[in-house]
Amino acid sequence: MAVIGIFDVIISFVCLFMDECPLIYCWAFVWGLATAAMRPLAGESVFGLIERTGNFCPALALLWLSTGHQFGYYLVVSTIMLVVLAISGFIFRVTGMLND
Repeated sequence: MAVIGIFDVIISFVCLFMDECPLIYCWAFVWGLATAAMRPLAGESVFGLIERTGNFCPALALLWLSTGHQFGYYLVVSTIMLVVLAISGFIFRVTGMLND
């Protein structure tokens, strides 16, 4: 878990100190949405997802502001990233690759 936290801090510093980096914003949006969506999928209330919109909506807003008319393209890229993340998680879950 510490590695994930360090990775999140690195991503936030990259977003803070670099000019426009839409792929980093895409990844921050996808990662925030995926981790927020895990709560309802794990059996918690859907309000857990609603409560955590502050984790992924700023990245979506930065993506929208930095890309302008190309926002649709990067939204498709974010959707593809989210699908790949979900499929790989499903594969890891089914095969038991991450079990101790």
